[in-house]
Amino acid sequence: MINNRVAFMSALAFAVLSLFLVGSSEASLNNGDYEPSDETRLDPSAGISFSVVLNANNEIDEGITSIVAVFGDPDGSWTDEVDLECDTDVADCEGTGDDLDGTWKTPDSLTAGDTVSAPGDEVIFYNFKATMDSGNEYVWNGGVDTVSTNPAIHVNTLPLLSDDAAVTGDDMPFSTRTVTITYTDADGHAGVLSAQVCEDSDPTSCEAPFSLSKESGDETTGAVYFADFQTAFGGDLTITVSGTDGFDSAEDERTASFSVDKDKPWLVNDSVSPLTAGEEDDITFDVVYCVFEAQTGASVSVDVGGVSHDLSENGDADDGTCVNGVGKNYTVTTTVAWSDDTQAVQFSASNDADTGDN
Repeated sequence: MINNRVAFMSALAFAVLSLFLVGSSEASLNNGDYEPSDETRLDPSAGISFSVVLNANNEIDEGITSIVAVFGDPDGSWTDEVDLECDTDVADCEGTGDDLDGTWKTPDSLTAGDTVSAPGDEVIFYNFKATMDSGNEYVWNGGVDTVSTNPAIHVNTLPLLSDDAAVTGDDMPFSTRTVTITYTDADGHAGVLSAQVCEDSDPTSCEAPFSLSKESGDETTGAVYFADFQTAFGGDLTITVSGTDGFDSAEDERTASFSVDKDKPWLVNDSVSPLTAGEEDDITFDVVYCVFEAQTGASVSVDVGGVSHDLSENGDADDGTCVNGVGKNYTVTTTVAWSDDTQAVQFSASNDADTGDN
């Protein structure tokens, strides 16, 4: 009984061993890898390599018809294949069976741009596939189509903001100024640019950012972006321009300095009533005189058809009328000489430090 039991167990062990040996004869692709493996973004021109280890089926003595790295979106909207080359640990790159065992890798010329359909936010998905002359096909990673790099690598060139940001326009408070800058993107992506004006004082205050638009040029070689803007600040100011290509931010923000005269007055809320009148009818002209810092010798006038009329101070302006400044209401009621044409109206202001127009 004991001998029979031993014989039975030995036969069972032999059967299991035989099954194991038969199963292990199946060829396989193993240890799929890539370098660099620690990046999350690569330029399209950056080099990248993929490799896999082939364990060929010596019993069938298979040869290789093709062995490739497969790239493509998981949804199948784009796919591409790159032929692999045998590494130095492969005994015979043109051989069969075990002579093919070893590392197979992508050519040294492969770039990150070759692994996606277009630069932007696409992540690299990859796999490996070997087709043998026996008709067998072996796919790495369980036969799925493609898998993402981990961490995910997206392929995109960082946009560039040139160090040529500039602000043009006069130093009049609340006048319209223009900011321009050159934006370049090697992939041809349009820029998404914004600018923000801040005081140079400490502590500083900043206004809300505003967007820039393309004025001229081509993004691949350098396009000029611009925006017209006004600021409620006075004194020395800095404008900071930042930008993205819709996928990644430019590494450097750019700045430009400009100033707004704090002595120069500006005029707001001008009005004329009535707009149509006879020679004997009174017409009232109102305006608010503003200045960042109160100055002596304030004077306001209005020119109507070439004739100047002085306005009189009429109390403090309402809070908030002169943003970041102080203000006074000015008014005059007078008759105006007859004219058969519409007459132009121009308000002007001055103080002992400077002058300004509306």
